[in-house]
Amino acid sequence: MKYLLSAILLFIMVLNVTAQTTPAFNTTYYWLKEASSKAATNDTTGCLSSIDKAIQAGLFDTSVITGSKTFTGILSQQQKASFTQKILFNRSQIATPSSIQLITEDIDRFWQWYPAINKADAETVFMKEYIEKGSKGLQTFFQIRMNNSLDAFIKKIRSSQLFYNSIKDATMQFTTMRPQFVAAASQLENLYPESVFPPIYFLIGNLNNVGTADGYAGLLIGTEHLCRHQHIDTSQLTVIDKMVLFDTALAVPLIVHEYVHFQQKNKPEQTLLELSIMEGVADFITYLVTGKYTNSEVYQYGFSNEAKLWTDFSKTMNSENIDAWLFNAFDPQTGYPGNLGYFIGFRICESYYNRSADKSTAIKELIEIKDFNRILAVSGYKGGE
Repeated sequence: MKYLLSAILLFIMVLNVTAQTTPAFNTTYYWLKEASSKAATNDTTGCLSSIDKAIQAGLFDTSVITGSKTFTGILSQQQKASFTQKILFNRSQIATPSSIQLITEDIDRFWQWYPAINKADAETVFMKEYIEKGSKGLQTFFQIRMNNSLDAFIKKIRSSQLFYNSIKDATMQFTTMRPQFVAAASQLENLYPESVFPPIYFLIGNLNNVGTADGYAGLLIGTEHLCRHQHIDTSQLTVIDKMVLFDTALAVPLIVHEYVHFQQKNKPEQTLLELSIMEGVADFITYLVTGKYTNSEVYQYGFSNEAKLWTDFSKTMNSENIDAWLFNAFDPQTGYPGNLGYFIGFRICESYYNRSADKSTAIKELIEIKDFNRILAVSGYKGGE
């Protein structure tokens, strides 16, 4: 799966990693991890049971079975076929925009227990009342983005209470946005009829992830990132924190971007070029749907410096070093803002699309890329020339 435009937060996550045991929440992520563990010890019965529980928890990605090397030696062809059919049924339940579930209960639950943040037992309280009673999306987020620990969560919120106090009202507006998400999803479906639309979970974290499609639960959105407004108090936030705050108006483009990632069926991305095009596809299709760039500041800089950016990018685009272009922050040596790889990828995809006589086929080819170098070659992109 993929990170959104602000995945510089990956850096923050690495700093906070601790060795924790995954709690036994009834999430797809948990049961797939259990299945992999059972497979590693040749526990066929345990593996099969865990996969079945993952499907019951909502697994909708058939590639977990059809593309898995982990389960190759465990599952028979008949078992693979049976599991795949069950997953396809789950997938059929999220196949239309009208089926979109918008889950915001975790926002209410967070604010209900927010007054306990300064108590000595805050970690225990939030684990019991916020995480354990939370949605499957929040519990998945806890497992994949909070490292199964509330330590960083409690510390960050305690040190940033002026910020959190100033965003409460802004967080509540997402409960009414489903019609906007459904409308955007309908446009995405028009562009790519095979689209699926997993649940959207709005939750509150510790400024550690804007949005992710990871974890097999749906779209997991860090609501606190989307609450920038005129009276927001950022005085206790770090420079990086401030870089990943966005207006509520970004919510729809964010959802579309992540929904595009759910549709992508690319060959595995490894190089800077491949990863940039992968993110560029999501940004470009988001633009077609919403008419908005996912990060206007990055795109403004990109358009103003496109030729030079392409010259620098093309020198290293076939390497696996993405540090200067993706999931990064402002570089004081070059003056480049973070995530310019999104811009380059967007422009390649835009050029490919504009050159294609059949636009529907072009969209399908961009979502199902088999050869990234071919996409670049056919696009004719040369830095905006």
